[in-house]
Amino acid sequence: MALTVEDLKREREEATSVAYQKFVLLTSSKENSLFCFFENKDAPYYHLRIKANFNGDFQYISCGNKAMVKKAYKLIKNHKEYNKYKLAFFIDKDFDESIKNQYSEIYETPSYSIENLYCSTNAFKEFIKTDLQIGEDEPLHNEVLTLYESLLADFLNASLLFNAWYKLQKKIGEEQNTYPDINLSNSLIPTFIDMTLESVNSNYNIDSILQKYPNHFPFTQQQLDDEINNLKSGDLRLILRGKYIFNFMTSFIRQLIENGADPKKRTVLTRKIKYNMDNSTALTLLTCYADSPNCLEQFISKYN
Repeated sequence: MALTVEDLKREREEATSVAYQKFVLLTSSKENSLFCFFENKDAPYYHLRIKANFNGDFQYISCGNKAMVKKAYKLIKNHKEYNKYKLAFFIDKDFDESIKNQYSEIYETPSYSIENLYCSTNAFKEFIKTDLQIGEDEPLHNEVLTLYESLLADFLNASLLFNAWYKLQKKIGEEQNTYPDINLSNSLIPTFIDMTLESVNSNYNIDSILQKYPNHFPFTQQQLDDEINNLKSGDLRLILRGKYIFNFMTSFIRQLIENGADPKKRTVLTRKIKYNMDNSTALTLLTCYADSPNCLEQFISKYN
């Protein structure tokens, strides 16, 4: 059974009130700080960027998801007594209509989410040079980077259908003033996509998607085709669901490390490389390599 807008509204209000109460308490002792409101997972990414671009003290307030950040914004802005404080709200764009430049105190990512910013060629290049200690002067550096770019392109194409279907489901839900009863995981691998260091291949079609998510909203083939074409017109690395792309990258890293572990099975690496990373810490471990968009640096700097 799909969650109604009223169901989610009650959940948001409970979580938002906690963030609001924390903000009110902090204003009594940190009145000159920059108050930063995030989605749950995003603080490690934004911490480094705020520290690099803002000269003063700043406080973190986790609001839960995107809707809760926006709810906290509206709640605080309804109280004129808080207009004197420096407020900054950070949200992912997701597949929603952009609100970029509509609110001076809300920053929206130029990509689907912050995870997309971890997966650029430049970010991965810095990672393999620093954490894996494969220098740019080594032929292996370019070989690994080229392999990553090639498999990433294949992954983006393989995941296009699922992303288009999910985007369409969200759009239909918004039109019907409800939410799709779809509980997404953070990965398409291996359920819908097979991945090795040799290839990335789709192992699903629209029928297998509908079988896994039987409570989907009805749609037409033309609607789905339109969403696919719409996504194809953009940079897939930036506009597809970030968690899936980030999971591809971390899967690639793990398989790469495994490839070098056994001298008899090496096909890419020429030596063993020690590196540990799990899903719960990956965003924090790799945040120093993620891209920092100019629009983010400008947004933060204006508070100085």
